[in-house]
Order: sequence, then structure tokens, then C-alpha cells
Amino acid sequence: MLSLTAFAYASSCTALLLLGGLILWREPKSPAHRYFAVFTLFMVGWLASLFLYYYVREPQWLTSIGRFNFAAIAAAVTSGYFFTLELLKTSDRYRRLQLAETALLIVLSFATPLISAKESQSATGELVTHFGPLFFIFVLHIVWYIGAGVIRLIQSSRHAPAERRAQLDVVVAGFLLSALTVIVTNVVMPVGFSYFGLQEVGALSVVFLIGAFAYAIVFQGLFDIRFVIKRTVIFTGLIGCLIGLYGALALFATQVLRKAPVSLDEFLFNLLAVAVVGLTSESLRQWIAARTDHWLFQKDYEQQAIVAKLNQELSEVFDLDKALDTVLKSVCRTLHLTHGIAYAFEPADGGELAQKKVRQLGYHTSAKLFLNESEGVTRYFTNHVGTVEVEHLDLETSGSDGYSSPKGHLPTGARARLISLGVAIAVPIHQSGQLAGLLLLGKKRSGSQFTHRDLAFLSLIAAPTLSAIQKAKLYEGDQTKTEFVSIAAHELLTPIAGIQGYMSMILDEGLGKVDTQAKGYLSKANTSANRLSELVKDLLSVSRIESGKMKFEPHELNLEALIHDAIDQVAPNAKTKGLSLIFETAPSVPTVYADGNRLMEVLINLIGNAIKYTPNGSVTVSAKSEGKFVKVAVKDTGLGMTPEAQQHLFKKFYRVRTSETESIAGTGLGLYVTKSILVRMGATITVISTPKVGSTFEICLPAAK
Repeated sequence: MLSLTAFAYASSCTALLLLGGLILWREPKSPAHRYFAVFTLFMVGWLASLFLYYYVREPQWLTSIGRFNFAAIAAAVTSGYFFTLELLKTSDRYRRLQLAETALLIVLSFATPLISAKESQSATGELVTHFGPLFFIFVLHIVWYIGAGVIRLIQSSRHAPAERRAQLDVVVAGFLLSALTVIVTNVVMPVGFSYFGLQEVGALSVVFLIGAFAYAIVFQGLFDIRFVIKRTVIFTGLIGCLIGLYGALALFATQVLRKAPVSLDEFLFNLLAVAVVGLTSESLRQWIAARTDHWLFQKDYEQQAIVAKLNQELSEVFDLDKALDTVLKSVCRTLHLTHGIAYAFEPADGGELAQKKVRQLGYHTSAKLFLNESEGVTRYFTNHVGTVEVEHLDLETSGSDGYSSPKGHLPTGARARLISLGVAIAVPIHQSGQLAGLLLLGKKRSGSQFTHRDLAFLSLIAAPTLSAIQKAKLYEGDQTKTEFVSIAAHELLTPIAGIQGYMSMILDEGLGKVDTQAKGYLSKANTSANRLSELVKDLLSVSRIESGKMKFEPHELNLEALIHDAIDQVAPNAKTKGLSLIFETAPSVPTVYADGNRLMEVLINLIGNAIKYTPNGSVTVSAKSEGKFVKVAVKDTGLGMTPEAQQHLFKKFYRVRTSETESIAGTGLGLYVTKSILVRMGATITVISTPKVGSTFEICLPAAK
């Protein structure tokens, strides 16, 4: 039992010394770090004296060791209180008086019988403390400093940013658990119930304090210590768990096989051998490293490969919310970040910026993530180019309203806002001198620092993020326009159909005779109404195609029959102009796989255009099989086009403008609709044209088989 207790005391003392030494080494000149180091030294002295008190038991030394124990804990709680003041950056004007009071109490505890009169051993072997007349002062000292320190921590935690609050809450929990256990076992039980049996156990409650500080430092960045050895700590912990599991299984198996208990020496030797094998096993090391990398640590990454993958993902995204989410996930996944926010801005009235979208990853809610113009965050990053670490930003040197700070300096309110959001890195995204977007990123899960490589990677992320924001805004604008066109076209078709109906009734003279001059005017009006109807139908087709509402139902079709039907519908127009309309077909044209109604629309459009732009001569339609496809060609002997005109032919509202085409009616949408329909059916269209000679449009359709 002695070995186990000695191990517990030695481990606690070692952990305290390492903790205090690490923090003092981190920043030797910091008062908070110095007080913490002093606090850990006195706690080590207290633990050491307790161990000697319980296991030396030499009568001539017993009282001296007991009194040293009182003095050490009195000094420890005072130094712990001073550490709390420095940690919270608060002052106490009575500090010199408190130091004097503590020094006096230490002297009274160690050199006089006023606090601890003497230590003795009862007939049953139990150690008994005989308290002096001023012991109540010692109790008040302990309760006062512990209570005052905890109250200050709790008050500061209420108004601190989220990250700081988490640190302070852990420290408070550690102090409370440790202090309450010590007070109950070493003060309340001995004084109130004359029971001293729990003093030894109570002393080991210091592990609560050690654990709280270790957790706050390693996982929450207390003292701004970014653990380079954190991977090693977790690695060692996992190794320890595996070794412990192996040891327990080995002990159980050995006892079962030998049918005899295993000695402690044998067990420790086997455990040590397992530890050596485990720590030197490369395969085990790699496996555990892979697990820790997956949970916490950043793996090696290739910047260009990540950016290329992000570009590919963003190329398929048109929604702004999804684009920002894609960027955030890529960055946080690559760098193993705790959280992140992505903003997209747009100009507002008065030259200010309005937040168009806010997306987050790792926060509980997006309600408090909006940035107010008065905070100065957007104003600062509008003028700042390039990735920055928040802790390296320069604060303003004059002004407190955020408007009078020097250029290049961050207003105090803006810095506080960034800290409250837990921001470690900011990536402003500019377009033509304006802030188009902003990425605010948290710390790494491992707590390690951002490297130059990380900052370079984040700089590369800015370009695809800007492209995604621009594309999403354009797409959103197109969607709005498309929706408007669709609604307007639907509304226009009804009155146009009414006009056409009444015009037909009058021109057919079903309602009576119309004089020649009025009939001419009405014929022109009817022609205009028909042209308007075609325009509205084309607009409606465009809006349906671009919004994805145009339905396609492909099936096996007899292409020859479909072409005959299309020719029959446009034949009157060709006859009126005196054109020859010819259909040339190969001996065996296979069926095609397409939507019959949409393909009929395409054929009528192409043949009708050929007739429209052919003053004299002929229009020839042909069909033939080419492997897995069927090629349909519409050839005319008309006006033809220049190479420049052919480059823009399939764009919306484009028409070939020449003196010969000015009198030809058209909307400039027919070929755009034609190509859009063919593309969605898996077909292609090409054009070959020569001015004054004619044009040939070829469409390539997938064969049904």
C-alpha cells in the first residue's frame, strides 16, 4: 500500500512541477506565470510534508512536519489568489497587506504553537493534530482566499468571450473540487468530528486541480500555450490505455493458466516489457498516429490539389449558400479547424456594405454572427488585403468609436467582436476594391499555430471563393429574370390569343364584308399579332429551358415520318416563295431516341428558317445513318452568313444584320431554343455557311438502338 501511495504523491508532485515549470518557461516575465509557478511549488511542499507526516512518524519530527504543512498550504492559497488576480488582469490595492498577513500566518504556523499546538499518535496508531488558540484565523485565511479567488473567476467568466469563458469555467471547477475536498477532509472532519482518517485522501484531491489546468492548457489554450507536444501527450495516453488493457488481460490469463496469483514484481516486469515493445513498434505508432490525425491533427496536404478539387466542386454549384458551405467545409477539413464563418456582401445605400449571406460551421446558431457596420470589422477589411492572424493585427492608436482609427489599424470594438467569435484567421475577399466576401476562421483543433504554408493556402482559397460568389449572384439574377419572363409570357399569351381569334373572324368575313382598305390594315395587324405570338412563345420556351421546367419524354421515333410531317407544315411558305422543298433519305434510316414534340419543334424551326432566308432556289432536307447516330441536314441556297456571324448564331436575341435581312421578321431566339433542346436530348447541331451561296444546318441524333 505504501508503494501505491508513494507513487500517487510522487506523480502529483511531478505533475505540479512540470505544469509550473512549463508555464514559467513559456513567459518568465509574466506576473501570472510567476505566481502560478510559486503556487505549484508551495503545493508540492504541502504534498511532500503530508507524505512525510503520515509515513515518517518520528515523534521528534512529527510536530515540525505538521506545522510546515500548515505554513505551506497558507502560502499556497495566497499565491493562488494572486495568480487569479493576474490571470484576470485585475488589481488589489491591499496586496501588500495581504502579503504581510500571509507572511505572519506562515511564521505563526511554523514557529509557534498558536495554529498547531502539537502532533501526536493515539493508542490506535492514528495521528492527531492538537489545534492552537489561533487556528480559526488559519481557517478564515484559507476560506477567504479560496472563496475570493473563485468568486472573481466566476464574475469574470460571465462577461468573457466564449473561448475565455470555457477556460475560466474549467479552472473554477478544478479549484472548487480540490478546495472543497481539502476543506472537508482536512478541516471540517478533524475540527468538527475529531476524525483525521481522511486527511491523506483529501490531500490527493490536488489531482482535480492538476487535471483542470492541464485540460485548459492543452485543449483550450490557457496561457496562450500552443502545445507542440500535444500529439505526444495524446499518443502516450493511447499507448498507456493499450498497455493497461494488455496488462490486465495478461494478468488474468496468467492467473487462470498457472492457477496461482502473480507477484507484483512479475506483473511490473511484464508491463514494462509491453511498454517498451509498444513504444518502439512502428506499426502501432502509425496506427495511433492515424487515429490522432483523424480526430485532431492536420495531415500533410497539397495546396494545388486541394484548390483544384475545390474549384471542381464549386463549378457544379450555383446557389450562394451551398457555395459558401463548400468553401468552409474544404478549409476546415483541410486545416482541422474548430469553426468558421463565411460572409458574402453586396453594395448598399450610402456606400455601405450589406450582408447578403452568412454561413457558419461549428457554431450553435447563426443568429449572432451578423456584423454591424458600427463595429468596424467590414470597414477594416475593406481596406486590408491579404490573409491575417487576428492576434497580430494592430489596434487603433486614437479614437474609440471605430471611425477615427488610423488606416491599417483595427478598431478596439472590431477586435473585441472578432475575439468574441473565436476568430484566429481572417481572409478578406475583394472585387474591384470592394469587400465581396470574408472568411473568419477559428483555431486548429490541435491548438498548434498557423504556418506560412497554411496562410499561403488560405490566400489561394480567395480566388475560387470570389468566383463562386460572383457566379452565384449572376445565376440568382438570371433566375429572377427568367422567372419574370415566364410569368410575363404566360400573361401575354391570353390577350394575344384573343386578338388573333377576333382578327381571324373578321378577315374570314364571317361577321360581314370588310372594305378593301380596312381589310389591308387588319391583315397587317393580324400579321403583327402572329409575330408577337411567336415572340412570346419563344420567350416562354427560353424561360422553361433555363429554369429546367421544360419536360422531355424521349422514346423511339420514326425519323422519316417526323420529317415528312414537319415538311408538310412549312410547305405552304415554300410554295408562296416559289422554292423547291426536297426530302432526300437514305435506304434505311434507323429510328432515333428523342422527344417527338421537341424534335418536331426543332425541324420546323430549321426548315422554316431555311425557307425564310432563301429568296430563290431550293431547300433540301436529308437523313442518313452514321454509326450510333443519325444525321439530319437542312441545306438551302439562300443568303448565307459570314464566319463572324456564325460564331454568335446560337446566342439569345442574335440576328444577322445585313441590308438583305432587315425586312425579314424574327425574334433572334429560334436557334437558341433549337440548340438548347438538342443539347438536352443528347444531340448536337453545327452550321456550314458561305455568303451568297447558302447554309447547311446539321443535327446529330442518337439512334434508338
